Amino acid sequence: MKNEPENVVDLINELRNVVELINELRKEEGACVTIFCDNPDFNGEPNVYVEVTSDWTDFKAARFGGDTLVKALETAAEAKKKHGGQA
Repeated sequence: MKNEPENVVDLINELRNVVELINELRKEEGACVTIFCDNPDFNGEPNVYVEVTSDWTDFKAARFGGDTLVKALETAAEAKKKHGGQA
């Protein structure tokens, strides 16, 4: 698995980061975060996608990608900040 944590402490920190990012992205009423399965095709596309539907996306699904789940969630959180959210 690509970018695997090297030890239990790193794994726990990564999992904590994932949960914090998901909770930040879905904290507004009606918000939704969808995590897609990994892209196994090595076709130049990001390995992981998440979709966020929230008031800052006008309740339309917005897709964000990255090499890891954390990177995809961080990309979504940055987009939320740019749209005036708190992420």
